[in-house]
Amino acid sequence: MRTRVTFLRRDAGGRNNPPQSLRYSTVARFRTGDQWSVVLDFDRVPTWEPCDCEVRLLIPDGPDWLLLSPFELLEGSRRVATVVPLPIAKTDTPVMRSEPSSLQHALWVDRQLPIQEWHAPT
Repeated sequence: MRTRVTFLRRDAGGRNNPPQSLRYSTVARFRTGDQWSVVLDFDRVPTWEPCDCEVRLLIPDGPDWLLLSPFELLEGSRRVATVVPLPIAKTDTPVMRSEPSSLQHALWVDRQLPIQEWHAPT
């Protein structure tokens, strides 16, 4: 999932510096209250400016539909970044690993994407 990450500075409760590599892994806290380990692969080394990246759950069979709504990154109990999913291009087809729940459906509606664009892999 393509996302835009904004790291919080230390004076806002965040980090001393943004990560200094193209790959970063930490815990994400989602709107549902769930917490999952995530891996972020940045297009460039992150700065304090919002930066784009690919994000995925560390566990391949995890509920990847959680990535469809904004969430935050944690280091311990400290919030260090906010993450916002980028719009999915019309030519892209989201692929989910399980049938959509009513919550997933609500997330799709929240993102203003037609539910018809959802499909499960064969």
